[in-house]
Amino acid sequence: MTEALHGVASETTFAAEDRAGRERALDITRSFLVQAPAGSGKTALLIQRFLALLAHVDRPERIVGMTFTRKAAAEMRERIIAALRSAAAGETSEDVHLQRTLELARDALAQDARQGWQLSAHPARLRILTIDALCAGIMRQAPLGSGLAVTSRFDEQPIALYDRAARDALRAAAADDSAWRNLLIHLDNDAEHAVAQLAGMLATREQWLRELPPSDPGALRERLEATLAAEICGELEALRSAFPRELSAALAACERYAASCLEVTDDGAARAMALQASSL
Repeated sequence: MTEALHGVASETTFAAEDRAGRERALDITRSFLVQAPAGSGKTALLIQRFLALLAHVDRPERIVGMTFTRKAAAEMRERIIAALRSAAAGETSEDVHLQRTLELARDALAQDARQGWQLSAHPARLRILTIDALCAGIMRQAPLGSGLAVTSRFDEQPIALYDRAARDALRAAAADDSAWRNLLIHLDNDAEHAVAQLAGMLATREQWLRELPPSDPGALRERLEATLAAEICGELEALRSAFPRELSAALAACERYAASCLEVTDDGAARAMALQASSL
């Protein structure tokens, strides 16, 4: 019974802390970074904060909601409009979080009525868009300064463009270009493999572009080799952890036996030494 009561008390404490944290994040006079696992309600909290801001601005366009995809932006806009319509209909909920959303939506509706926005009829006034769309909109306001054409657009699946860029670069390379020759030699003169590798690198350029051109090639090499060594050690450690400990002694005996059976040649002796060393 004591353990059960302790579990209930802990659950109540966590719930209270969660509600307090969510409420702090609705303070529009402060900025917050919210980190939580998937499915914990981060989007719902973001919608609540958007509604809280709507109750205080003179124009809805002053609030900007950013997402990674168009689908997420459309879903967020739909959920805000749905909350406003539910609040307008006088709906309530026994769910604590949903009821808080409805309360915030009612405050936003009051501001809507005062300012004459008519958001339910004009949801496009809610500026909820992708990061790319926001950046493109800012750059189009100064096309000469940004160098971005008016008809330019962002592609959410640009791998085909990366592939074409790699092929164009390979075709344009001079026959005596040492860098390209070294790359193709390293890849056994497989041009398709080279294109695939380059296209993949373009897709992850935020990870390596800052390293070019290297201010210190030696230091860059050391960082790359350290990263490779860490990856190798991690894989070896995973293998060691997964290997049954009771088989270790038997495997070592097998290695010693294999070493003793190797032909006595320079190559065989070297392999025998390696096997004997690994079995120690």
